[in-house]
Amino acid sequence: MVVILADSWRWDHFGFNGNDWIRTPMLDEFSKECAIFDNLYVEGLPTLPQRTAAFTGRYTFPFRGWGSLEPTDERLSHILLANGVYPALIGDSLPLFMRGHGFTDSFAHVEFMSVDRLGRCPKGEEGTEFSRLYPPGREINSPHLRPYLRLVASWKSEEDYMMAQTAKAAMRWLDGYDRKRPFMLWVDMFDPHEPWLPPEKYWRRYYPDYEGQLLPAAPDLRMEGFYLSEEEVRCTRALYAGTCTLVDKWVGALIQHLRAIGLMDETMVVFTSDHGEPLGDGKWGHGLWRKFRPWPYEELAHAPLLVRHPEGYGRGRRLDGFVQSCDMAPTVLDAFGLRPTEGMHGKSILPMVTGEVKAIREFAVAAHHGGAHRGAGRESRSIRTKQWAYMYWPDWPQDAEPKDSLEKKAPELYRRDGDLTEQHDVLAEFPEVGRELELRLRRFEDELRAKGW
Repeated sequence: MVVILADSWRWDHFGFNGNDWIRTPMLDEFSKECAIFDNLYVEGLPTLPQRTAAFTGRYTFPFRGWGSLEPTDERLSHILLANGVYPALIGDSLPLFMRGHGFTDSFAHVEFMSVDRLGRCPKGEEGTEFSRLYPPGREINSPHLRPYLRLVASWKSEEDYMMAQTAKAAMRWLDGYDRKRPFMLWVDMFDPHEPWLPPEKYWRRYYPDYEGQLLPAAPDLRMEGFYLSEEEVRCTRALYAGTCTLVDKWVGALIQHLRAIGLMDETMVVFTSDHGEPLGDGKWGHGLWRKFRPWPYEELAHAPLLVRHPEGYGRGRRLDGFVQSCDMAPTVLDAFGLRPTEGMHGKSILPMVTGEVKAIREFAVAAHHGGAHRGAGRESRSIRTKQWAYMYWPDWPQDAEPKDSLEKKAPELYRRDGDLTEQHDVLAEFPEVGRELELRLRRFEDELRAKGW
């Protein structure tokens, strides 16, 4: 089994999900062989809570925010190893590989493609185009990015980019594995996570006549504010889209390699992301860039999911049943004929792929918890059914200063059947629906709390 996770990839930035301008030809073609899941919602946001849920099969909501796995957490890798399956982890997502976080524990093979985007990477040559990355007179929104951007400027080709390095490392591992023992290879790509600075030919496809300054790290409201020009907004979105197209190429290269070495006929392949990415206003989001706020909206909580079954189950079908992050561990176990442990909240999605069932749950939740990023009591919550999306911030202080209260204070309700991007709040028209959904979500939370982590 091979699981490919590409970080921060919006659900709506794929051709196979109806986007007619994004260029994702490799995954669009691959999707024809897959069951396409339309309703994967990440229950715990962002990066580490999602990995916690995926690796433990448990809802992080309402127990955990951003943080490490605990020594007592039962991990997918440990269960596989104990049952004769060889678990391997290859990637370049720094938080996942940081010492003490526990996510690499029990993997039989771990390979970290080491470039630290948080400011501790080795210095490279600036290059002639380096000055274009820093708008004159403008405060750079992430000063820690300077060493990383210098390093990018020193790269000679797209094969130096980390998603390419990760894909090639996975190919090498697959070439060297003797296949006598079943395996689960988890490939964790940090892209298209910001900063977005693909080779120019990739972002030029989306904004060919732009001549201004580049903003490779998306604007961060806390430091830049909403003073981007219309051209800068379009350029930043082009940089993100170009990064998606570049990742698509290298994910496709890995899939093609699986085919070339004869593994596709006997290997289940899963492609997904850990969450989406806020990209401003309107269909792009609710006014924010990046994911530093407790944001339970569509643009962040919705994630793509493709499952290619080696026996062809689900091929070319779109499945609208709800899936959550915690379903990953039971699904992987099910692929090897193993049952989930008693403590797992998640369920295998393979019965949906094979057509045995249409759905495994009636709704999905999404929550953004504080942990190291926010204080206790500043969580957001949301619940989605086929028709409705309801969200609220139950404990946000009503007297918060305006500069620190972009989070909505009042509950909101959206019609998913005609407003998937959640732009038109209809709670005033359907207050009884909002009350019913909040009650359902509160009861669900109470049930989880009663069981404990």
